[in-house]
Amino acid sequence: QKFPAPEFTVTTKVEFNPKMDGDRMGLLVMGMSYAYLGLEQEDGKLHCRLVRNADAEHGGSNERTESIYLESGEVYLRVNVVAGGICTFSLSENGRKYQSIGKAFTGVQGKWIGAKVGLFALGTEKTNDTGWVDVDWFRVTK
Repeated sequence: QKFPAPEFTVTTKVEFNPKMDGDRMGLLVMGMSYAYLGLEQEDGKLHCRLVRNADAEHGGSNERTESIYLESGEVYLRVNVVAGGICTFSLSENGRKYQSIGKAFTGVQGKWIGAKVGLFALGTEKTNDTGWVDVDWFRVTK
């Protein structure tokens, strides 16, 4: 979804059930740079971290925060956007108390259209027995 306003919040409730290490999903802000609050299976355990790439257009490298171990894949992911495209990501395991993750990120436009916010899910291997993510809801509020 393109940014709907100069200031808004996106919150989504998801249940992530990975099958293999490297399976990941997240809430993403993208344009010529990107940042996402992602869940990923590592060493058989589920972790959350913020990943940022301020120079994705030119092949820049990902900057990753320390991971937070999660007991469950049922979580709420949030990005709050304020004037100037300043994005702050947060996570909640109960939908009431949110914990900010990482530093603020400035969302920028893409080449042909403006900055966008959305969800993604990826695996690292081709297989017929994959994990899954269930998106309960995705809400944009002002």
